[in-house]
Amino acid sequence: MKLFLLILALTALVSTLRAQVPQLVNYQGRVVSGAANFDGTGLFKFALVDGAGATTFWSNDGTSTAGGEPAAAVPLVVNKGLFTVLLGNATLPNMTVLPNSAFNHADVRLRTWFSDGVNGFEMLTPDQRIAAVGYAIMAAGVMDGAITSSMLAPGAVGSGALATNAVQAGNIAPGAVGAGALANGSVGAAALQQNAVEAGHIASGAVGTSALANGSVGAAALQQNAVEAGHIANGAVGASALANNSVGAAAIQDGEIKPEHLAAGAVTAGAMAPGSVGAAALQAGAVQAGNIANGAVTNAALGAAAVSAANLQKPPGSGTISGATLDYEFGVAEFTHTFDGAFATQPVVTLSISTPPGGAAGAPPASYLWVTSSSTTSFSGRVDIGASARSVDSSGVVGEHPAGALIEDVPAFSFFDRTGSSIKYVRLINGSQPLTVAASEKDHGFNSLAYVNGAPCIAYYGLDGGDEVLRFIRATDNLGEKWEDPPVTIDYATVTGGDLVLLVVNGRPAICYHDGGYLKFVRASNASGTAWGSAITLASTGGGSDKSMAIVNGNPAIAYHHAMNADLMFIRATDPNGTSWAAPVVVDASGSVGRYNSLAVVSGNPAISYHDQTNGNLNFIRALDASGSAWGPSVTVDSDGNVGLHTSLAVVDGLAAISYHDQTRSDLKYVRATLASGIAWGSPATIDSHGASGSQSFLLVTATGEPVIASYDSQGGDLKIISESDATPRPFTINWIALEP
Repeated sequence: MKLFLLILALTALVSTLRAQVPQLVNYQGRVVSGAANFDGTGLFKFALVDGAGATTFWSNDGTSTAGGEPAAAVPLVVNKGLFTVLLGNATLPNMTVLPNSAFNHADVRLRTWFSDGVNGFEMLTPDQRIAAVGYAIMAAGVMDGAITSSMLAPGAVGSGALATNAVQAGNIAPGAVGAGALANGSVGAAALQQNAVEAGHIASGAVGTSALANGSVGAAALQQNAVEAGHIANGAVGASALANNSVGAAAIQDGEIKPEHLAAGAVTAGAMAPGSVGAAALQAGAVQAGNIANGAVTNAALGAAAVSAANLQKPPGSGTISGATLDYEFGVAEFTHTFDGAFATQPVVTLSISTPPGGAAGAPPASYLWVTSSSTTSFSGRVDIGASARSVDSSGVVGEHPAGALIEDVPAFSFFDRTGSSIKYVRLINGSQPLTVAASEKDHGFNSLAYVNGAPCIAYYGLDGGDEVLRFIRATDNLGEKWEDPPVTIDYATVTGGDLVLLVVNGRPAICYHDGGYLKFVRASNASGTAWGSAITLASTGGGSDKSMAIVNGNPAIAYHHAMNADLMFIRATDPNGTSWAAPVVVDASGSVGRYNSLAVVSGNPAISYHDQTNGNLNFIRALDASGSAWGPSVTVDSDGNVGLHTSLAVVDGLAAISYHDQTRSDLKYVRATLASGIAWGSPATIDSHGASGSQSFLLVTATGEPVIASYDSQGGDLKIISESDATPRPFTINWIALEP
């Protein structure tokens, strides 16, 4: 996948005076990083190359050869994705003059490299061809139509400047040509209007035989029998003088009718005997395509090898793609196919589905298959066979605040049963049923599950005689089929809706939680969590109710929302046990940001998914180092509506992936990055749209690397588990046809 998308326009600045032509080409464009416009100072490199990209005609610093990348870059300000530059403007850093000779070629293309200053340079494809505007630099002369009549001095145009026949009738004013300007015999009959010459204008004997046009003397002017055979010159009697059928075959000598005697169209098809027109009678090129009826040319009429490849239209391309070869993620697979040979123009690609006889369970209908992009060399598509969404618990209002962990390599989840005011647990094996782990007259919904010292454990908020408490409960077996009673009370807290996270820190369970306006961290005194140390206050103001915790470069770290400043924050311990902590780092302060955050380590560095409340977007940000002391720019992953609530971040097949809630449509969505750095992402997929899906979700990766999501359906009050439809390849085939328009 490309890191950046570049949309551009090229214009050339030229002048009507050769001495004033600037050697500049105006280059404008827009840079898109992922789904968002790039903002800031970008680094650009430019080169003019031939159509094959193998020859360099010019580059911004003069170092490019054979179409290669220049050494130095031109820094340009990019505002909301937009930028402009004058190629050849030597006042810019690392920019050389653009010579006329760069355009002494039939095919010149602009090749561009871009870097956001964080990642390396990437060559953007395809190269952009320079059209006629760019070659205006070579014109550097007077443009057509530039000299008007007002620019000419009297007498400036002499006869030597006029081309033959340059002066037409329309150029001569009425009366401008007098008798003195006419040479003898210069006015022919064709120049006279009808009846312009009257009898008084003609001297006696002035009109001789040669002065009479054919047919000029009508029958009314002749005395009867005045015209005898001797008065008629050869060819004097034209067709118009003959009545229809007046000349019979007997009056015509053999061979007397020649081609010049026949008017255009005079010989019709009916006048010709079958086979009368032979090959010798046809001029070269006389038979055009419009003269040949459909089907008139048969095989017998074609000579051996008469039809070459150049005479044939390109046939449509077609082929198949097996559904079993696709890589599905929650029922959605994306694919790209390269044509055997490039088309001359971008073809129209049509897709369809076929299944074995008898149909195939799980094969998608045609409406779930579509083309996402195409070019002259390839096309890309997407197929949706649907994800498997099933209710795990629907006994009342259940499923809020799901939290997951792998318990003996099997996905398991804890969640809140509002109807029973209890914390529940379920391990996803066949026939498993949710168990009530802890119940009181007022258990809060927030909970967190972890595998601690060989047994599943849950941290949650409860009630003790009217006081809110932070509690920890541990199963008595490794699968979570039985649980301790009573739970361990860790701290009395003023809970105002804050969440909490349970994590194993250096072999012992630890919890980050919210106590009023304070962000706190506490770690057990032993590996089983039966005794706990004193809580440490990490932030005493604006600790926020949204937080997540992970082990970052060996030490516990927490991402949280600063409730007072509406910022996304990050704090990391300075030792593996979490006994001391560094100062908090502001990760993002661009508006109201940071709620519904989820922290994970992506490609070695900490990364956070979160909600941008100001713009209603799903954002992702990744640190520039393994400890999270400095952070890169945020990336907008989804901006279609109010999206990005209740995010859950995990790494799937080496790439960052996020489950989240689309509040605008009340859907559960999922998206995965296309680059390990997370600066580019695929298309978000709706994986559950039944009811009010995904208002709270937890993304978990199985021991075999497959993503599983636990989701709360607030409309039905159910806990749902969303996974792949099944693990076996789908027995269907994608058929494709590509046809040039």
